[in-house]
Amino acid sequence: MIFNSLSIAQMQQLAQIVAGSLTSGDVVTLSGEVGSGKTTFARALIQHLSAGAPEITSPTFNLMQSYDVTLGNGAKETLWHLDLYRLKNKAEAEELGLSELLPHITVIEWPELIQNMLPANHLNIAFDFGRNQETRTLVISGNEAWQNKLKNKKTTV
Repeated sequence: MIFNSLSIAQMQQLAQIVAGSLTSGDVVTLSGEVGSGKTTFARALIQHLSAGAPEITSPTFNLMQSYDVTLGNGAKETLWHLDLYRLKNKAEAEELGLSELLPHITVIEWPELIQNMLPANHLNIAFDFGRNQETRTLVISGNEAWQNKLKNKKTTV
């Protein structure tokens, strides 16, 4: 799915749609240049699932943060938000204990370093700058299960 010229508000609305589709074990990767909207998207997604969350910030410096969330079906879950921008190699990523996080919901910014460690059924959202400073283009790709999940949601923003 390609979404062209999304405003920040529309991008946040799309994050809420993705959030409403999440279940335990889902992995969402966010890729794109610095400032393209990855953290804004992650923040909107987490806020949608976590009504009482404290301020949601990028985990750039501490690499990962966890949030207690409530899924669309009412189930309680832990969501892990990772930002791998500062990592230099795959070994550093392995030290984070990624395999222990994957049974939960995991949102990963800058996933390029760990592509071969990700489950095949993850959802990737690629961010790019739009036609002007205020818009973004998002390309969402995932396997058939993800396509079906998102097709069942209202994905027009």
